Amino acid sequence: MPLQYPDIEQHMNIIAKVGVKVVFTSAGNPATWTGWLKERGITVVHVVANLKFALK
Repeated sequence: MPLQYPDIEQHMNIIAKVGVKVVFTSAGNPATWTGWLKERGITVVHVVANLKFALK
């Protein structure tokens, strides 16, 4: 569980429950939640600072 968001599971459940359509990620490993969000029909946009991180 990331230190920046200790209650991330609760946040993600609320995002899905209220019908958020697009989620932008910018901290941590986006793969952690991408599949879960996409399974619920939510579009995921990964924000990266530079090409190095985009290729990661």
